[in-house]
Amino acid sequence: RKLKFIKMNKSVLFALAVLVSTMSFGQKKELKAADKAIKNSNYAEAKAALDQAESVMLAMDDKQKSQYNLLRAEALFANGAGSDSDIDSAIEYLNKSDMNDSDVKALQTNMENSLLTKANDLYQGKNYDSASNKFGQLYRAVPSDTTYLYYAAVSSVTGQDYETALGYYLKLDGLGYKGQQKEYFATNKETG
Repeated sequence: RKLKFIKMNKSVLFALAVLVSTMSFGQKKELKAADKAIKNSNYAEAKAALDQAESVMLAMDDKQKSQYNLLRAEALFANGAGSDSDIDSAIEYLNKSDMNDSDVKALQTNMENSLLTKANDLYQGKNYDSASNKFGQLYRAVPSDTTYLYYAAVSSVTGQDYETALGYYLKLDGLGYKGQQKEYFATNKETG
């Protein structure tokens, strides 16, 4: 009877091992498919592959989860063409990624440049509410630069959305923002 139990346990363990390795292979396959789709600017295909990978996310190791979050952020951001809600989600996934990874930093820089250009264009076009939203997204993508949060508040005030502006200003106050920044100047040695 004990021998039968041991044989049954070995069978269950073997089946479990096969299942885990199959899931692991499937995760890698889906992540590679998403990466390839993103490189080809096929963001809908990337999202579909990531949806499949999400079902086995609990079995992923930390590196795979970080890669999943990065790929999800890239697919949602769609190189700057994503909707506002997709960009908000992309920022959330970006912030869940390993910020020491060079690919994550590259995406963060890409997001920063794209959002800054859009925010400035909206502000100059006197679309202050949308500019405020873009500056807010920019701050969430690059939380180390509180100037973007200040610009979001200023855009809200200019657009007469005082309630949103107050929220931004209170957040700035909570962060200890004083508006001070260092300025660097270069002078020509020959002309002084």
